Amino acid sequence: MCGNHLRRRRVRSGLGWMLAWTVCCAAAVALPARAQSDGLKVADLRQIQNTFARLADELRPSVAAIRTFDYIVRPGENEAPRGRRIRENHGTGFILSSDGLIVTNHHVVRGVEGVGVILHDGREFDARVIGTDSRSDLAMLDIEAEHLKPVRLGDAGSVRVGQWAIVVGNPFGLAAIKGGGSVTVGTVSALGRDMTAELADRRGINAVYYGNLIETSAPINPGNSGGPLFNLEGEVVGIVTAIESSSGANEGVGFAIPIDRYSLRIIDGLKQGGEVRYGYIGLQSAPEARESRLRRAATGETAAPGAVIGYVEPNQPAARADLRANDRIITFNGEKVQDFDHLIRLVGATPAGTEAQVEFVRDGRTMTTRIVVTDRDEALRPSGETRPG
Repeated sequence: MCGNHLRRRRVRSGLGWMLAWTVCCAAAVALPARAQSDGLKVADLRQIQNTFARLADELRPSVAAIRTFDYIVRPGENEAPRGRRIRENHGTGFILSSDGLIVTNHHVVRGVEGVGVILHDGREFDARVIGTDSRSDLAMLDIEAEHLKPVRLGDAGSVRVGQWAIVVGNPFGLAAIKGGGSVTVGTVSALGRDMTAELADRRGINAVYYGNLIETSAPINPGNSGGPLFNLEGEVVGIVTAIESSSGANEGVGFAIPIDRYSLRIIDGLKQGGEVRYGYIGLQSAPEARESRLRRAATGETAAPGAVIGYVEPNQPAARADLRANDRIITFNGEKVQDFDHLIRLVGATPAGTEAQVEFVRDGRTMTTRIVVTDRDEALRPSGETRPG
C-alpha cells in the first residue's frame, strides 16, 4: 500500500535494478586489472556484499508485514455478512518496542475493519490501532507479543545525499505469506522534498503534510508503506510513505518521512495513545516566480533564508500580530527559519497558547512582533478549511 498517495500509479518490482547491479558487479569481477587500477578489488566487492547480507540478517527481524481487511458490498448484493466480500490490502511497519508497539503509516490502516501483523518468523497477530495522525500520515499499532527486536532510531539530520539507503518491507504482500521482509538497496537521492501539493487532491488542500521528505532510489512498491528506511549503521532514518512514477513503473523515486524531532514528537504522542495537536498561525506561502527559479538555477544563486508570506488569513494569530503578505519571516520563537516548509514544522510543533517572538523583514527593514499560537484544529473547525500553517 505504497505509492497510493501519488495518484496510485502502478509500480513494478526492483528486478531491473537488481539485474543492473548484478551486471555492474560482474563487469568489475571480469576486469580485475581495471578494478585494481581504480583501487577496487574483488575482495572489496565481497566485503560490500557481506556488509549488506549482515545488515539484512540484522534488520529483517525488526520489520513486520501488515495485512488489513474491510468488507465491501457490490451493487445488488446482500448486505448481510454472507453477501459481503473481503477486500485485503498490505503495508509494512517496524517494531518500536520489545512488547509489541509498531509504527506504520496512517493511510495503511485508515478506515479498515481489521489489522493483522506478520512477524519475521511467520507468527501472526491481531493488531490494535492505538493512535493515528492523518496530517503526518503516521500510526501506532500494538500486538500482544514479548521479546521482540525493536529498531534503533537514527537522526535524519545526519543523512547526506549520496549515502546508502536500505528499505525492508512487504512489497505486494509477499512478506505477509510467511514472514521475512524483502530488502532493497539504493541511495539517498535528495533531501527536503515537499510533496504536499501532489497529495492535495486526495485529502483536501494541505489536510496532510508531506514536506521535508527524504527521496531515495531504493526500490519501493505497493506494500512498502509504513516500513523503515535504514542507513548503513542499521538505524531507521525515515518512514517509507510514497513513490512518484510517470510510467506506472518503479522509477527509483521514493519518499520517506524523516526521523527528526518533529516526527519523534508525533510518534511519542501516538505511543501514549493521545491525540496529536498542531500549532497554527494562519499563513500561506508566496509561490516563487518561475523566472526567479530559472535565474537561480542558471546562476547558482541561493534564495534568501526565511519564509515569504503569500497570504494572511483574517482573524487568525498572524493577522492579529500585523504580519502582512510579502513579509519574510527570518526567526520564529528564537529559531532561524530556513524556508516556509521549515516554518510550518516549527509552528506545528509549538503548543497552542505559546507566545512566540517573530522576526521578519518588511521593505528592507528588520522588524519584530509577538504572536500567540493557536490550535490548528480549533482554528479550522468553523470553516472546515485547511491551510498550511
